[in-house]
Amino acid sequence: MPALIARVPGGEGRRARGGASRTSRLSVLMAGRESGPGSKPAAAPNRTRTRNATATAAAPRSVRRGSGFGTGIRSPGVFTMIRSQPTGRCRFAFAVAAVLALAAGTAGAAPGDLDPAFGGSGIVRDAMTGNGAAAAAVAIDASGRIVVAGSVAQNAINGDLGVLRLNPDGSPDPAFGGSGRVIAGLAPGSDEEVCGLAIQADGRLVAAGTSFLAETGTRSVALRLGADGLIDAGFGNRGDGWFASTRPGGDVALAFAAGNGGFAAGGYASDGSGGIDAAALRLDSLGMPAPLFGDEGFVLGAPDTNSARAVALQPDGRLLLGGHLDGDGSGAFVQRFAADGSADAAFGGDGRVELAAMAQIGAVALQADGRIVVAGAEGGDAVIVRLLADGSIDPSFGSGGVFVLSAASQAAVQLRPAALAIAGDGSLIVAGDALSFATGAMAFALRLSAAGQADAGFGSGGVRLVDADTDLQIAAAAVQADGAIVLAGVDRGETAADGDDRFLVVRLLGTGGPPPAYTLSIADASVVEGDAGTVMMAFTVTLSAPSPGGIGVTAQTDVGSAEPNLDYTPTGTFLTFDEGVDHVVFQVPVIGDLDVEGDETFLARLIDPAGAAIADGVATGTIVDDDIAAPVAAQPVPAGGVPALGLLGALLTLVAARCIRSRVTP
Repeated sequence: MPALIARVPGGEGRRARGGASRTSRLSVLMAGRESGPGSKPAAAPNRTRTRNATATAAAPRSVRRGSGFGTGIRSPGVFTMIRSQPTGRCRFAFAVAAVLALAAGTAGAAPGDLDPAFGGSGIVRDAMTGNGAAAAAVAIDASGRIVVAGSVAQNAINGDLGVLRLNPDGSPDPAFGGSGRVIAGLAPGSDEEVCGLAIQADGRLVAAGTSFLAETGTRSVALRLGADGLIDAGFGNRGDGWFASTRPGGDVALAFAAGNGGFAAGGYASDGSGGIDAAALRLDSLGMPAPLFGDEGFVLGAPDTNSARAVALQPDGRLLLGGHLDGDGSGAFVQRFAADGSADAAFGGDGRVELAAMAQIGAVALQADGRIVVAGAEGGDAVIVRLLADGSIDPSFGSGGVFVLSAASQAAVQLRPAALAIAGDGSLIVAGDALSFATGAMAFALRLSAAGQADAGFGSGGVRLVDADTDLQIAAAAVQADGAIVLAGVDRGETAADGDDRFLVVRLLGTGGPPPAYTLSIADASVVEGDAGTVMMAFTVTLSAPSPGGIGVTAQTDVGSAEPNLDYTPTGTFLTFDEGVDHVVFQVPVIGDLDVEGDETFLARLIDPAGAAIADGVATGTIVDDDIAAPVAAQPVPAGGVPALGLLGALLTLVAARCIRSRVTP
């Protein structure tokens, strides 16, 4: 039997900060997120969780901001917000200035500045249980609320999955879990590490990651919550709202994505012979392993792969996996699998592309036109590469398909991209950590144009660094409909002496420009299912004005009461508006049957627009049931003249028969 994978690498969100100097702490940070391309992730059984609350104060920083302001923004080489600790009358003056600044709103603010309408300063920290918490994923729901998922320590050994939902102003949403927070564990004594989050069109959300139990080792897990924060027991393979992998040897999820009516996780798994390789897992809409994908939902990368750190699902069901290879300096790879889990020969010739420009991959994102953006690192610098749909380098992006942001340009020793997000106007947001011996870990956000050029109107030369008295590490990014950028990760304590990690959420101002010239909407649709074969349900997607050309959007199905692959075929495609066209049709096959099941629904939604913004991106598709139940056989009337079912039963039988004839559900 193959050895169990016994631990999850990293866990940097709950690593002890210690009382050492910033230099020694920086060395820990630099080693924390990635074990490096030359070695597999550690697999030794070492799960003792070190609480940060016992840490002593860090060494003084070369420049410190007072706690009255807490955070600052640093442009290359210059601190633009420097405050000493205010005292006495000065404290009052600072307080008045802060109130006046907030009252002024965002007047005069520039793209990339902290948004004072969010949490009062642009930054929200949340301790969750108070024992240490690190966010790993962020998403924006249809109401503009910010949902953050991560790992929450319960004690020195065990941690649970935690979800925080914030209102647009940064306050916790009490309609979610009663306090804006939900914390759940797979089993008593389990230890969960979260890697991703997806919000469905109906408001339900799925968080995924890895769970460790001494008896079973590590395994990929996922949990679905309702929009109210309650666990959805209909999800997963355990009957309690959880999916937990049962693959022999164990597996670890390090990345998570949604699409094509289901979900995907990327990470690594046992290869069956004592080793581990990069791996991907597909789940259907109910949280069960996709039976037609690979081996019971799993596929492994080639034996020379180390692990996967990024995953994405294309609208047509193909899956992208990004990671790094074994061996020192051997570089990163992107592999594409067909919908059945086989290597996609249309990508790179054999299903895999190796990227010499970077050693490590942090994130992968799909553009609406099918091009693939990859963010990673090489030699301490941030590297962004764009591939065409066939896996070849896109020469129109950056310089020969590559954009490099050097650590030196940000007065840092290392940049660690961890997240990618695509805005509605096609611009790219790359986010992660900037590490410096002088300032520790700072959050950074880079905005590139769709052509791969730094946006000079954002921050300083396209980059915004956010610094605080403590280390800020970013793991995820999302873009709001108004262009504002939301980053999520971990703040290692609000003061240098406070070692408990907290969820960190940062919001930066977006473009603040004029409203988009073109908007997209999708209308509801319905069709009678029929008794056999398929019939197409047509959703009309409308553009607010005839297209000038170059406008498109991805349309894909999402779950409702109808069963994917039984009542309809999950579908996703990129729709193009040719010049002069103001509407196109998104078609979904509906499967006929003879089952009497009433009308059922599924959702169609628009995502990843190109050249336009989405005004109404969700539509309901109604499958009209045309099947009639068999007549109810008459019951013999006993001697008393009343059917054996009783008088009430007889009345119900008559009502049911009448409803069947009139096509009305009783």
